Amino acid sequence: KLSCGVLRLKMEISLYSMLLLLVYTVSYVGILYTPYCTRYARNTEIGCARRTVAISLVTCAICGWTWLQEIGSYGWSTWSLPLMFMKGVSMTVVMYVPTLIKQAHLGYLRCGADIVEILQFLRHYFMDLQGCFAVRNYIHGPVTEELVFRYAAVQALLSMKSGWPAVNVSISETVVVILLPSLLFALAHGHHCYRVLRFERQGEDMDVTQAIMATVFQMVYTLLFGIYSGWLYVRLGTVLAPIGAHVTCNILGLPDLSFFVEYPDPKVRVLLIGSLMFSIILFILFLLRL
Repeated sequence: KLSCGVLRLKMEISLYSMLLLLVYTVSYVGILYTPYCTRYARNTEIGCARRTVAISLVTCAICGWTWLQEIGSYGWSTWSLPLMFMKGVSMTVVMYVPTLIKQAHLGYLRCGADIVEILQFLRHYFMDLQGCFAVRNYIHGPVTEELVFRYAAVQALLSMKSGWPAVNVSISETVVVILLPSLLFALAHGHHCYRVLRFERQGEDMDVTQAIMATVFQMVYTLLFGIYSGWLYVRLGTVLAPIGAHVTCNILGLPDLSFFVEYPDPKVRVLLIGSLMFSIILFILFLLRL
């Protein structure tokens, strides 16, 4: 249930909504290829800062326009903000239990660890990123992407303008508002292939097929995450939960399942596989009880 009303079994999608989604996606990605952003390399401090500023301006414009539409409030009450954010974090961490156990077993963290060891453990996940790069990966990216591809995109789908053509689809509104923004979210990451080949080759030959395959893989897991994030948004009615989940995923990365292939300690390998099964069951139960 969304705060603007009960989700229907059928949905009417207007051309206005589709144009808004297209404008949002093109604006969010396209701003990265303006001279202001491409003048400096992405992996430099000033290049990172410029891209952060540009994306922030686009996100503010999109969210401002969405807010002016007055389609409905999505859980912005102050008392619920920390709780909803932590719900997104805690549900997502469940899927990383085997990864955390593995890292602990490999010596990144042990029982009774002192503050230095705990900081080293956290540093392992933050990949030594500092300054603008840390802000971009762990704060700015998750916040702006969820605001655009969850908050604004869902609101756009629910908006209707008189005089604009529309089509009735026999698909649950829940499916539409979760799946369509997730598809756009995944497609928006397709630009990384062009970025790598066009701006980051640095005069060296690069395997185009490898770049395409890496981008396709990224688009697949961003699609899956988008569906999960959309479900959190629809069920909890606030964008803070998806932001919490997104921050967690960016910090921890993809779950480490390499222990399925090999692991030095057979007993720990059995424990890791068992913890993965437990995590999956618990994760599904959490999703169904939202």
